Amino acid sequence: MSDQSPESSTNDDQQAAKAPQNDVVWQPTAEEMGFLQTSDVEPNNRVHLGNWTEGAPVRWSFQNACQIVPSAEIYRGSGKPTVFKEIPTELNHIEFTTYDGDDMTVEQMLAQTYTDGLLVLHQGKLVNEQYFNGLQPHSKHLMQSVTKSLVGTLACILMEQKRLNPDKLVEDYVPELAHSGYGDATVRQVLDMTTSILYQENYGVVSELTMHEASAGWRPRTGQLEGLPEAQALFLQSLRKEPGRKHGGRFAYISCNTDVLGWIMERATGERLPQLFSDLIWSHLGAEENCHMLVDSWGLSAASGGMNATMRDLGRFGQMLLQGGTYNGHQFLSETTIKDIRTNGSRNLWKRGEGSGIGYLMPKGSYRNQWWVTDFDSKAFYAIGIHGQHIYIAPEAEVVIVKVSSQPNAITPEYTQNSLYGFEAIVKHLATKGTGLFK
Repeated sequence: MSDQSPESSTNDDQQAAKAPQNDVVWQPTAEEMGFLQTSDVEPNNRVHLGNWTEGAPVRWSFQNACQIVPSAEIYRGSGKPTVFKEIPTELNHIEFTTYDGDDMTVEQMLAQTYTDGLLVLHQGKLVNEQYFNGLQPHSKHLMQSVTKSLVGTLACILMEQKRLNPDKLVEDYVPELAHSGYGDATVRQVLDMTTSILYQENYGVVSELTMHEASAGWRPRTGQLEGLPEAQALFLQSLRKEPGRKHGGRFAYISCNTDVLGWIMERATGERLPQLFSDLIWSHLGAEENCHMLVDSWGLSAASGGMNATMRDLGRFGQMLLQGGTYNGHQFLSETTIKDIRTNGSRNLWKRGEGSGIGYLMPKGSYRNQWWVTDFDSKAFYAIGIHGQHIYIAPEAEVVIVKVSSQPNAITPEYTQNSLYGFEAIVKHLATKGTGLFK
């Protein structure tokens, strides 16, 4: 399937978002805008640590994050890559109704939401693969919080191996956190985002999130961030509980939980997270490429958002989960664990909590083991990351969708809505007849 490079017509994010729905308005590429990291680029267009996570520079930086922040390699193993049978299928024409009641096609959704790539598997076959903004099949893309779901899956494997106990306290694994807000939290509460840690997940302003990013080496520790801890381990120890709230009372999505989870997993096994990923997942997938995890100055992984991988390999990962934990002749985890992800998230805690700005789209949804679970017709579960990263898995319809993007703003609700509704339209279009999944 060929690389596509649609022409772009505007530099204005808001103008593109409000464009008539019958138009296909492609966003400018990094090359067209001149945002690069070279010695001869215009100084205002040079991508660096101070600007790479927001605005137009993300069009370049999300395909080159490992040139900005240190990373650790996750080895693919020595085996041959699995080969997808390709059955090219046109999907861009599919129409759906947006959350706001407008008509939109999949192509319009891809154009509007700064898509860098789309990959769709149906019944294990590669039916659609599109690349934009210079992305190539071998290109690794920053996955932001999609990483959380990969880390959660790794934790599930460790729990099945009895190397990680979800009922133990965080301090049992990481004594350094005993006097922090995490001291009396359980691993399960960390996994399911039900801790009561005081942490504002706010972008573009000084918040616990931006302070966390600075300690992880994602932002300069200058200005209002000057004097912050030089590593995540120190920052995480400084976090406290929200006054008057106990752990386990409601769902509250905060990125620090997953970085604590990564630290717990390293202590539980005595191995660094990238090595665990290679040993237990990546080296058995039949992956085409090594992937990379961003790390801080002390070598602790950015478990909440640091994975860089190709779409095809992420598709293999999604297909493994769709197939009940088995892929490429290897049993990664049990069907029982995948059923747990899909059915054991607490809807009551979800209703009482904060759905990270998307809970209103699925009021009967849930969250389990770092995975989002929809209440859509497809019964899909999915991973999602800021700036437009997705792995969408609909087992009954036998569909896996991977979408990578470089949206200038961390969260644009309209883009998230339209992406999820577009995925549902693709799933319905591809669903095997006679399954009874869709009426």
